[in-house]
Amino acid sequence: MRGSRDYRRQLNTELSGLIEALALPALPKQMLRARWLDQLLWRESRADAARDWYYRLRLTTIIGGVLLPALDSEG
Repeated sequence: MRGSRDYRRQLNTELSGLIEALALPALPKQMLRARWLDQLLWRESRADAARDWYYRLRLTTIIGGVLLPALDSEG
């Protein structure tokens, strides 16, 4: 999980730099950082969690699909 934390930190740094480079007053920049960037990083972490659950369930399905016929043929 260290890699994903480093990625999110890097993403935060890069996008904050892009927000700072915009030709906007300070208040809209602050609002972009506070809401948009926060939501983007939150969605990124939720996407990681959803991907992990998907792979766990997929692995369980594959193992069950292999084991059930093998257990049934022994009986």
